[in-house]
Amino acid sequence: MLTGTIPAITVPVLYVDLSNNVLDGSFIASLAALPPDAFSTTLVLDLSRNRLSGPLPPAGPNGPHAWQNLLATAVRIDLSGRHGRGVACAQHS
Repeated sequence: MLTGTIPAITVPVLYVDLSNNVLDGSFIASLAALPPDAFSTTLVLDLSRNRLSGPLPPAGPNGPHAWQNLLATAVRIDLSGRHGRGVACAQHS
């Protein structure tokens, strides 16, 4: 079981399953702490059933690089079953 913040995945991985762990802290802060090339080739990221909290980062150039990479390449990002609080912005719906 993984604990702490979202780990950096900088190698080419198409499917990243980090579900059912104890990843916690601010979703935005976790992504901002990752290197710029994190998740640059990821098509599916599953972060469901963790303890990440807070709103989703902005989708534009003001968002963390890892989030920008995911929005540019991913076909599915699963954040369901979060224990934390926070809302998805309308731009992510």
